[in-house]
Amino acid sequence: RAAVATAVERRRSHLERIAAAEADRVSQEARLQASTAAKDALSAVAACLASRDARLKRAAAEKRKTTEVSIRALEGTCASLTHQASDAERRARQAELQASKRAEDDASSLQRAVAVASDLSELLREAEAKEEASKKDVEALDHAAAR
Repeated sequence: RAAVATAVERRRSHLERIAAAEADRVSQEARLQASTAAKDALSAVAACLASRDARLKRAAAEKRKTTEVSIRALEGTCASLTHQASDAERRARQAELQASKRAEDDASSLQRAVAVASDLSELLREAEAKEEASKKDVEALDHAAAR
């Protein structure tokens, strides 16, 4: 009887160890699945971040191109306005000389030339301010793209 009881006890103990090993295996499998799911989620987040970074870089590059085109256009406008202002100043000086020779009739021509020169100078200052703002935009975009 004692031998049977010992055998039964050993069998019960053995079955408990088997059940504990099975529970441990199930737990390990669940941890493995959770780890795999976490790894997949991290990979998805990394892919999303990489995609977003690429889109931001493309947008910054496109904005930089657009800004560079705008800067070139403004530089062309500034050159044209500078030339026009120079011409207007030259015409104003000529008008002043003629005004001293012709008197009152030429004085009105001089006033018009001075007004044109002033307007062109104002346009030149505005174009230079726009060019400076565009350069700052490029720098801000470069800084944002670098981050």
